[in-house]
Amino acid sequence: MNINLGSNKNSLPDHVNVDIKPFKGVDVVCDCRETLPFKDNSLDGAFSHTFLEHIDSDMIVFLMKELARVCKSGSVVYHVVPFCRGEGAFGLNHKSFFSERSFECFYMADTEPIDIFDSKPFKLERIFLVFGKNGFFQWILWKMRVFWCGGALHVRLIVA
Repeated sequence: MNINLGSNKNSLPDHVNVDIKPFKGVDVVCDCRETLPFKDNSLDGAFSHTFLEHIDSDMIVFLMKELARVCKSGSVVYHVVPFCRGEGAFGLNHKSFFSERSFECFYMADTEPIDIFDSKPFKLERIFLVFGKNGFFQWILWKMRVFWCGGALHVRLIVA
């Protein structure tokens, strides 16, 4: 069983869709800033798309601890968040901002804050940045400073 965190109105067919509001397609209504209503080691994976930026960074740490608890070892935890250098990152309802280094404290040794975990609960499988539908062209324009385009940071972690 995989979960789709903060599914909103964008439910995924092969996932348990989780949101704080009972939108159509939401299977579990809960606040992800609190203990997730799943048993330890019961999930095959977790996905979120433009969700984490809507919660405070200390709650992201709590949620990541929860995902490490409820996901089986070897599970994929995949987050898509707005890239901090893109204009889309700075919506008025965004509370957290992400760069390519934002998730290091969950998988790298010797990263601050050190006291988040006794051991690192995740391994990084892949992290990459996507700019719009025509990513390479937009990246070139961004590098040339022709315009500032929003980007999405994709982070694929494996539960240790």
